[in-house]
Amino acid sequence: MLVSHQINMDGRTMAEYYKSENGKRTLMALSKVKQNKQYKLDVTDYQDVADCIRSDQVPANHIAEYFNDKKFFNWYKRKYL
Repeated sequence: MLVSHQINMDGRTMAEYYKSENGKRTLMALSKVKQNKQYKLDVTDYQDVADCIRSDQVPANHIAEYFNDKKFFNWYKRKYL
């Protein structure tokens, strides 16, 4: 797995940002963005993808694509938001 910790303008890592209230709103907004391609995740992959999202390994545009899978988004929202 790719491990990288991107620092945003506040000096926080993206994982710290996504745990904040603004980060949660950002993830909710990304879930509503319509993308050209859509990922359909297998239920067995949900936790792995969520771990990658929370550890800054997935860029925002890919998060939006993953969140277009409503079953995954609802699972993620129940577990982390």
